[in-house]
Amino acid sequence: MDRTESQNSIVYERAAMLLMDYLSQPRVSDLVDRVHSRSGRLHVCAGAVRDALYSVLLERPIRPRDLDITVEGLSPNEFLGLAHSCGARKNRYGGYSFQLSSGINADVWQLQHTVGIKTHRCRPTIDNMLRTFVLDVNAAAFEPKTGRLRDLGALAALKRRSIGIVPSALIHSKSQFAARAVVLAARLSLQLSPDVGQLVTDHLTESVLQERLAKSRSAFASYPLTFSRSLGPKTSTWSCIHEACLPESIVREGRLCVRSSQRL
Repeated sequence: MDRTESQNSIVYERAAMLLMDYLSQPRVSDLVDRVHSRSGRLHVCAGAVRDALYSVLLERPIRPRDLDITVEGLSPNEFLGLAHSCGARKNRYGGYSFQLSSGINADVWQLQHTVGIKTHRCRPTIDNMLRTFVLDVNAAAFEPKTGRLRDLGALAALKRRSIGIVPSALIHSKSQFAARAVVLAARLSLQLSPDVGQLVTDHLTESVLQERLAKSRSAFASYPLTFSRSLGPKTSTWSCIHEACLPESIVREGRLCVRSSQRL
């Protein structure tokens, strides 16, 4: 193992400890135990894993907005029973949601019913699921039973402080991932790689960005983006005090210019 691999291994181990702390909270710890008692597999993925990795790199805690959890190896009835036992309610994406005592939301899906897997009709594997996350900074999953962290580029993206696209990405909504990239870059003070910058230039739209910002409102208390119209009926502008991450093609005179009509 070379020096870089050794350093990465330490980051993964410390991030796993942070994630285990989140999973030790009541309700979610019960969910983990019930899945394992039925010989199922459970992974925490995307944002919570990304934030745990970044917390270790920055040496300061970054509180995740939610825990995204996938479950494998259970029948539909077994999974439904588990969700109800946690007091979870069905969310609009087809999974189930409940709130932890810390205020963090937990969202639980059967792996085969996650949005990207269903849309692409691909084999329900962890790697395929991570490819549906598109942005490399989110392409990581943690399995508490083994303590292993599967990473398709999240740690490398955070270390270089730049959001890229995961290899062999399975993209089901270019406008959604363009908006997600902008919000993540601003929230975590990251840059956009050229390919993500091009995705944003070509596909970012006002309506989708507005929706994504609404979901991340608390994270943007110090990064306000204000909407105004000044460039005609088909163009809108957002004044943005954190614009360093954005492609020059959509930033004009300190404002973020995006299309008002939705393009996928």
